[in-house]
Amino acid sequence: MRVLIQDVSFAFRQMGKRLGFTAIIVLTMALGIGANAAIFSILDAILLRPLPYNQPEQLMKVWTRFTGIGQPNDQNWISAPEVRDLQQLNRSFSDLAAIGSDSVNLGVKGSPQRVVGAAVSPSLFNMLGAQPLIGRTFLAEEAQPGRDHEVVLSYGLWRRIFAANPNVVGSTIDIDGVPMSVVGVMPAGFVYPDETEIWRRSLFLPTI
Repeated sequence: MRVLIQDVSFAFRQMGKRLGFTAIIVLTMALGIGANAAIFSILDAILLRPLPYNQPEQLMKVWTRFTGIGQPNDQNWISAPEVRDLQQLNRSFSDLAAIGSDSVNLGVKGSPQRVVGAAVSPSLFNMLGAQPLIGRTFLAEEAQPGRDHEVVLSYGLWRRIFAANPNVVGSTIDIDGVPMSVVGVMPAGFVYPDETEIWRRSLFLPTI
């Protein structure tokens, strides 16, 4: 133990005498550790950690294709009439869901907060095999005009804004100034589309 302490003390004295060289070593180690951590995080998210969806290998994202409009790979939104056509003419998929980006103003704590949202058809959660942590998701019978005043919260938003209070289910919150009823909270790890914090019901929307 005494020899080890002496070696460490000697190393620190030498490093103190050569501050420039020491700074280069520390910076190199920091960059190496940071790069390894970033690479592992990417590999963990893409290859190691299972997707939070039921049978993800059977999921398919559908786009329309228009050439010469400047979109990557000529991919374009699907219009509401095309969504209806897909639902009526579908013979290949067990289920279809429409999704649209829908950032909203959430009125809580005296001032509105902008959160990332999505407007989805009621079938989305069942199609993904996603079960809520508390409460429920949207019901099939809610796929009617005028029955779009229910929302589902993400786990992160529930903890950050509502302090993980289970009584938030059944409460009313303001979304873009409109009263909405909270019907459920999704579990940690479920986020679709990416970064979505709140979902509200909408029947016919472009797919993303």
